[in-house]
Amino acid sequence: HGRSMGAFVTFAAYTALRVGEMYGLEWDDIDFKLNRINVQRRVYRGQTDLPKSNRPRLVVLTPPAKEALIGLNRASQWVFTNKRGNRLSQSAVSYAFEGIRGAFGRHVTPHELKHFTGYYLFVILGLPDRVVAEQLGHTDGGKLVRTLYGHGNIGALEAIDRAFENVVPLRRSQEQ
Repeated sequence: HGRSMGAFVTFAAYTALRVGEMYGLEWDDIDFKLNRINVQRRVYRGQTDLPKSNRPRLVVLTPPAKEALIGLNRASQWVFTNKRGNRLSQSAVSYAFEGIRGAFGRHVTPHELKHFTGYYLFVILGLPDRVVAEQLGHTDGGKLVRTLYGHGNIGALEAIDRAFENVVPLRRSQEQ
């Protein structure tokens, strides 16, 4: 079960799917050739419903997320399953996250993986806010991405370093 939970954590961290969307994810929702995930449903309080935005959406199956799925059992229609092969549930994830909390030394939730994705895409990879918002399932055109992850000081000095990588220093003229 550790392999499945490891895949769950990695997949969540690199796709930004909400936890309930991952509970409802089926193998047929994933296009491995086009690297896309069709997010059509979520499981919320034991009931299957539309995603939080009330609309299906298409997101990118990033290379780390795709790699995480390799080797998972495909006998079930569900991508993430419990030990018995049934759809993964909140109780199973909560139990698994007790170990993760112990490793971090603080309370950690699966939702934090979505924030990791937003930060990673926006700050580390430097993708535009509107692009990150689409992957996160936000419908505000990037405003929330800028608010949550657009901390001015994070990566600012590195951005200046990159801007000057190919700049030729000015030289003083011989007359001065």
